Amino acid sequence: MGVVLITTKKGKRGADTKVNYSNNFSWSTPTTTPEFASAADASELALMSYRRINGSKEMPHIVGVNVDDEAVRRMREWEQLYGGQDLGNEMVLGRDFELRDGKLYFYRSWDPGEMYLKEWTPQQKHDISVSGGSEKTNYYLGVGYLGQEGVLKVNPDQFDRYNLNLGVNTSVTDWLDVRAKVLYSNSINSTPFVFNSATYDPWYYLYRWPAMFPYGTYEGLPFRNAITEVEQAKMNRQTDNMTRINLGGTLKPLKGLTLDGDYTYTRFNGTNHQTGGSVSAYNYWVGGGQMPYGPYTSASYDKVRYESSWSDMHTGKAFATYVKDINEHSFKLLAGGDAEVYEYWWQASEKRGLLNPDQGELPLATGDQLVFGDRNHWTTLGFFGRLNYSYKSKYLLELNGRYDGSSRLSKSEKWGFFPSMSAGYVISEEPFMAFTQPVMTFLKLRGSWGSIGNQNASISSIYSTMAPSNSNWIMGGVNTLMVGTPSYISEALTWETVSTLDFGLDARFFNDKFGVTADWYRRSVTDMHSSGVTPPATLGTTAPKRNYGEMQTTGWELALDWNHSFDNGINFNVTGTLSDFQEKITKYENSTKTIPDPIAARNAILGRYYEGMNLGEIWGFETDGFFSEDDFVLDASGNYVLKEGVADQSYFEGGGFVYGPGDVKYKDLNGDGKIDRGANTLDDHGDMKKLETPRRATSMVYAWEQTGKALT
Repeated sequence: MGVVLITTKKGKRGADTKVNYSNNFSWSTPTTTPEFASAADASELALMSYRRINGSKEMPHIVGVNVDDEAVRRMREWEQLYGGQDLGNEMVLGRDFELRDGKLYFYRSWDPGEMYLKEWTPQQKHDISVSGGSEKTNYYLGVGYLGQEGVLKVNPDQFDRYNLNLGVNTSVTDWLDVRAKVLYSNSINSTPFVFNSATYDPWYYLYRWPAMFPYGTYEGLPFRNAITEVEQAKMNRQTDNMTRINLGGTLKPLKGLTLDGDYTYTRFNGTNHQTGGSVSAYNYWVGGGQMPYGPYTSASYDKVRYESSWSDMHTGKAFATYVKDINEHSFKLLAGGDAEVYEYWWQASEKRGLLNPDQGELPLATGDQLVFGDRNHWTTLGFFGRLNYSYKSKYLLELNGRYDGSSRLSKSEKWGFFPSMSAGYVISEEPFMAFTQPVMTFLKLRGSWGSIGNQNASISSIYSTMAPSNSNWIMGGVNTLMVGTPSYISEALTWETVSTLDFGLDARFFNDKFGVTADWYRRSVTDMHSSGVTPPATLGTTAPKRNYGEMQTTGWELALDWNHSFDNGINFNVTGTLSDFQEKITKYENSTKTIPDPIAARNAILGRYYEGMNLGEIWGFETDGFFSEDDFVLDASGNYVLKEGVADQSYFEGGGFVYGPGDVKYKDLNGDGKIDRGANTLDDHGDMKKLETPRRATSMVYAWEQTGKALT
């Protein structure tokens, strides 16, 4: 739990009213997109690959599409006669496809990316603000709009965002300032309904199938494909609203003493209206040379769905600050507390069997009704203190402490204390550094150590829950209810602690035109929430979360910046960064020591960490070139069989694939004569090895502006 300060724009006191307007128009295009092999090339390679398995003259159909030698010949003939011509989308029987021997063959090459995606997509942004102030009051009002068009040529998606920013600060008396801010954002995102899993959107299917798959029409009616599904889809409408209201004040009862109090209310609202239906097209996927026209999508998509979510966050903060200078010694003392109360709701209602797909409303559907919901709630309370000391603005010291409590931790372990400290030495202020002027104008050496708490827990971490569900056992005509096995919980689950040690320097050169910032850091996460010992399957439930794991991150960062002001009012600055870090699990209870999942995010879910593991590491097989004819002999049926002494790679065979010349060969690292994953554990990982992955990151940011002109 940390403190995040968000500063919004505000006007200047005593300034005239100022009106600003800025805009930005931009266009984007993909840097690269996949290129399709021609229909003939793709089909010939697929046919050659399949024949290596069984020597058949023809492949079995793939979703109703067949390939043989005659089809490849006709595809090449089509390319010679019609390639590059604009034939429109209407397909001609006998030229572009045909029914031969009771099977469907398609000959025409298509470029679905060209048909489906725009080359350029526009974006526009507009902002207008009014600001100013009197002797005791300043104000700021800003409104903005952002519009982005999607890349789809048919039923294109659209994103619009409207925002409002209002702030007022005033001095009621010499000892009291009050402030108020309002932020509002409204986003509307329209996207076509997806007639398959959200994991596999139309983009996936667009590039999944070869170029001869039909993307045109026949007798004016479409074939089954991703473009057809998008063309016939209704538009989903997702809205997201954010409202944040802040009220605060600063009291100055004594010289050097200020009392600050702020209350912030934040509310998020989201709605999603989905209208499904069905898609009608020539469904050649049925096979057997058939391509009946009609609806082919699942009845589960013939639905309307209302979805909504909303959350409330109440945040309060109060603190006192006392500043005192004694000769060349400066002191600053801060103490206070903060609290957060958060609630979240989500619900979805769905009804199937639309009477009219053009009217997607719950009362206008007649089928099954489904309802879903969820709710979440947590609170935190914290107290903090800070002491700053400075001597001659040269020697700097800061001491901090936080005492935080969370409702998401065990009853006896809700509270944690998290100290931090930092020190700095502005060595350029020393007389013995005068020789560096004017080349080096500033140099500060600094170091810090600090800790912060992370609650990182859900309701199931502290409460034993039993999820209800239907058993699918019918008793008395009723689907009997059942509940899952109660989960185990830890009675001593407390905060994770994130501690960071940092050493760095800041330097400026050439009258502050050139700057260098360098840091080395080590961040340690202790008392990580982990599942602990892996229980046997006979336990019937998972192990409870407990504070056991530890993780360490070691890294460095380097930033260089340059700024310059020209006589004509143009200001230019550029910043470049270079960084490197590595995260390592230094303590973790994992008795199975399963090899990490290639998808890093799944390791946290599955608990696939082990002591000594580098986060992001990828395990795989080491290649050994390609198989050649010399690695095989032919059996009596003319099939390729690996020679004796060549490592068996049948682990990867299946689904009609067998190894042959030209395939990738893997090394037998453990020397057992076969390639496999072993038990897929750290102790027995077969022929897998830890692969190297890049770690360094670089970035470059530049900006320039001219006084009185809006330039970007």
